[in-house]
Amino acid sequence: MDEILRIENLRTHFFTDEGVARAVDGVSLSVRRKKTLGLVGESGCGKSMTALSVLRLIPSPPGRIVEGKITLSGREILALSEPQMQDIRGKVASMIFQEPMTSLNPVLTIGSQIVEAVRIHTKKTAAEAREIAVSYLGKVGIPTPRDRLGQYPHQLSGGMKQRVMIAMALCLRPDLLIADEPTTALDVTIQAGILRLMKEMQDETGAAMLLITHDLGIIAEMADEVAVMYAGKIVESGPCKEIFSSFVHPYTEGLFMSLPGRSARGARLYTISGTVPTATRFPDGCRFHPRCPIAIERCGHAEPPLVRMGRDRRCACWVRAGEVDRYDA
Repeated sequence: MDEILRIENLRTHFFTDEGVARAVDGVSLSVRRKKTLGLVGESGCGKSMTALSVLRLIPSPPGRIVEGKITLSGREILALSEPQMQDIRGKVASMIFQEPMTSLNPVLTIGSQIVEAVRIHTKKTAAEAREIAVSYLGKVGIPTPRDRLGQYPHQLSGGMKQRVMIAMALCLRPDLLIADEPTTALDVTIQAGILRLMKEMQDETGAAMLLITHDLGIIAEMADEVAVMYAGKIVESGPCKEIFSSFVHPYTEGLFMSLPGRSARGARLYTISGTVPTATRFPDGCRFHPRCPIAIERCGHAEPPLVRMGRDRRCACWVRAGEVDRYDA
């Protein structure tokens, strides 16, 4: 099976006192074996909620997947029981969480947490599982890994905790690796090694990877395809090389123009005006139109569809996708 993950019209909503927060609101995407899909966008766009939905880790209440279909390695996961999902998590799909400080159990040693994960999903003995733990801690750049097995999370720095999370995610060699800001707390030298390790694991196992990051440099290095997310929706997607060479959606353009290297020396850095709208109060029409420099009247009352532009490129913009005339009333 070439396609490891397929998400179709996923909607994950949070039911709060302030109203329904549509964190993920009609997302469709897919990731193929040995390929990496980079999911990018500002904080609050719904990237992490999309990833958590794949593993059914949405806090409930108040969150709930209200619509959609998620197929992982040929299995429809929304139809699975919680015990069946526990078999999926870690073995079929692993996730490197964005915040290692709260993702590790503070009352268990590092070694016991990794060993437990290995033994739950394999037939390894405790001794064999410990050797796997030592091996992967070493691979992610933790010095004297055998000595670290007996330490607790509070005895490690933030960067060390992040590396432990990465080791836990990689050690079971999953079909799908979800990496949510996997190198945020790491210095550039360790970051390069971690990215190389993730790529090597992908080459060895044929795993698919969903990579969530704000760092467009990492996306350029790692991703085969890119999906740009804004206010709970995908607004542009396509092959990485095409996205980087000719972005179409004005939001994608804004993200790239915000990079420091895009501004002339001494000039003020470019910024996208405004902020991401609150998920309980999305604007009518195109959700980006209040911040968009090329918005037209239609953008304020009609939501643009995600239309095909070429073989593998899609964009949701009345102006840039050339859909104004086609969809005029």
